[in-house]
Amino acid sequence: MNDILLFGLGLLSPLFGLLLTLLVYLIARGLYQKTGWMLAHPLLVSSAIIIGLLQTTDLSYELYYSGAWLWNWLVGPATVALAVPLYRQRQILFSNWQAVLCGVFSGAIAGMFAVWFFGRLLGLSDPVTLSLIPKSVTIPIAVGISSAIGGIPPLTVCATIITGIFGATIGPGVLNFFRVQYDVSRGVALGSAAHGAGVQQALQANQTQGAMAGLSVGVVGFASAIIAPVLVRLLF
Repeated sequence: MNDILLFGLGLLSPLFGLLLTLLVYLIARGLYQKTGWMLAHPLLVSSAIIIGLLQTTDLSYELYYSGAWLWNWLVGPATVALAVPLYRQRQILFSNWQAVLCGVFSGAIAGMFAVWFFGRLLGLSDPVTLSLIPKSVTIPIAVGISSAIGGIPPLTVCATIITGIFGATIGPGVLNFFRVQYDVSRGVALGSAAHGAGVQQALQANQTQGAMAGLSVGVVGFASAIIAPVLVRLLF
């Protein structure tokens, strides 16, 4: 009886959420590597499993996050670490800086305009549409943009997470379909459309794609913070 109690207390410790996230992700990654299916992307599968566990068991989100918060905190150092492959690929960056900037800025504008267009087409309210405008930017910047233009920050967070998972899941397939093989172009596309998740997907391909995707995330955030308020004034 005491052994069972100790085991239960061990599960309820802060390490539980940390280890559960790691275990689920490793299982999801193994499934993805074995099948190669786009819908079996580790981020999508692991998120679905953890959400399912939280919904079907007595495990509360607060208890789970008491350990899983460490993974969230590690996003900061991981983002800074992206400077390493970027530095190693600096010659490619210097050779293609004009194409990179044009791709990133055009991607940011096209993404925002698409949200406005489909928002009008589907009859979404202005607050909802405004919340979706910064969906392709990293969460901290997206929340700031959403608050500034009159969006709903919690909705922006959800949309940003879904965008990252969706972009990382289907992005490589779309690029392959259109026969985009140049590593710089693939990296810029993934980073501009799917922020952190896109960077992770690009890094799995090679260092060049990862470096360009990491750069694109930062430039898209900067560009969106400038462009979004102006575009909102024009369109709304």
